Amino acid sequence: MKKKRVLLTGSSGILGRNICPHLRARFDLLAGYHNLRPSADINSEFLDITDRRSVFDIIDGFVPDVVIHLAGKNLKFCEENPETARSVNYNATRNIADACSRKGIKLIFLSSDYVFDGSKGNYRESDPVNPASVYGRTKALSEAYIRKKCARYAIIRASGVYGPNATFYEMVINSLASNKALEPFADTYFTPTYIGDLVWVLINQAKSSETKGIFHVAGTSVVSRYEMAFMMAVISNADIKLLRPGYVSRSAACIHKNTSLNCLYTMKVLGKRFLGIKEGLTLLIAKGAGG
Repeated sequence: MKKKRVLLTGSSGILGRNICPHLRARFDLLAGYHNLRPSADINSEFLDITDRRSVFDIIDGFVPDVVIHLAGKNLKFCEENPETARSVNYNATRNIADACSRKGIKLIFLSSDYVFDGSKGNYRESDPVNPASVYGRTKALSEAYIRKKCARYAIIRASGVYGPNATFYEMVINSLASNKALEPFADTYFTPTYIGDLVWVLINQAKSSETKGIFHVAGTSVVSRYEMAFMMAVISNADIKLLRPGYVSRSAACIHKNTSLNCLYTMKVLGKRFLGIKEGLTLLIAKGAGG
């Protein structure tokens, strides 16, 4: 049977590096990259998603069945560089959506819990978005455009992805291993997404031609960053005295109060139970992932 063709953007990012080997094993994969080329065994091509002509040329040339769009700038960068954030996170997504729409290609888009303002938490897929950050606005605008433009799409909202190379996870692992003090925020809450669950959902959606819509992919535990770091210290037998609670209310960080996601709908539709934070961390630390 002929393999489905998948075009991946953002293959050199944290999630891209984790998912590339899985996609290569299951699909005819073309990995688009910008800063760092994937390993030699991955079929890859330079892709500037802000260049509309280049996006159309690659999609017209490769003719994928599915595009998985992971590329984009992170929260901190977006708040400091709003114009570039709009160009890379929103305008580029429009380029990809337009190219997919023209050929009836399914578009899988990685969005974020930051489409919500964090005022209440436990957000469902059907809740109205109300972004309170530049990053969140680029994601919300992208979601709206995809829903309007594309007949076939899956919008995946994740929350604080953790796993190998993930920023917060690695920072805590490395600090504990080096006996360095750390003050993670204790006054903001989220539902951290185990990277293995997110990879599973992206592959599931690439395989599926039926399932369409918005899906929340996050853990089943609502925790603060301090609580997550404390669990990591306990599981790895590190010194818990290295950790002290920090407070976003006393900092300039753009982190919302409670962006926890409710995933009951997604778990039911996909037939997949997402891991709680303790389960996910135990799996990762037992494998020695990170550090």
